[in-house]
Amino acid sequence: MVLFMIEYGIDFLSLSALILSIVNGTFLLSNHLKDKPKFKVEPVYPNVYQWWFELPPVKKEGKKTKKYGFLSYVKVKNSGLRKSSLSLWQLSLKHKNSKEYICEPISIPEPIIQMGDSEHEKPLPVLGQGGIYYSPDTVVDSGTSTSGVCYYIVEYSNDIKNSIKIKDDKIEGRIVIKDIFDNETSTKINFKKKKLNFLMDNIKNINDIISVDKSSQKYS
Repeated sequence: MVLFMIEYGIDFLSLSALILSIVNGTFLLSNHLKDKPKFKVEPVYPNVYQWWFELPPVKKEGKKTKKYGFLSYVKVKNSGLRKSSLSLWQLSLKHKNSKEYICEPISIPEPIIQMGDSEHEKPLPVLGQGGIYYSPDTVVDSGTSTSGVCYYIVEYSNDIKNSIKIKDDKIEGRIVIKDIFDNETSTKINFKKKKLNFLMDNIKNINDIISVDKSSQKYS
């Protein structure tokens, strides 16, 4: 073997260095893949704080359009070995025409929840956003989690039933989370229909939240 390498001018040390660099590169790549953040998103109280509701209609170019709010409370966990930051949290809604609405989150005040029939109130954080009660929190360290409310608005020129599949007053959506390394995770959300009267009885500052007058969807 040595004579073969000498005969053909193969440098044993160069070959050894090449093999070593390949081994080291494979080792570093393996460690990098193991060391990356690993996000998982899931609904908080999936049977409670996952709502959709009709908003007051607005006029555009002399025509009324119907608007709907989607309120979701989610938790984002990081089970990876590296911390990372949230870069986006979107709502995906599938339409009957096979198109998809990708909705961007709306900045809102922290919802103040009325705790049952008691006089106690509880402010909820807004995901990725600071406020009076919570500081902004988009960084999720290894082995930790962050949670918050996400609020989205969609707008239609006709009734929502003509565009989205609704069963038993429920709409199925998907919250999609991405971090700054472009890692993506998602979870299914079953939004229950609620009337504004219910929201007013359960969220002290709901008027401040629904006063936001803009849509957040785009076709995909």
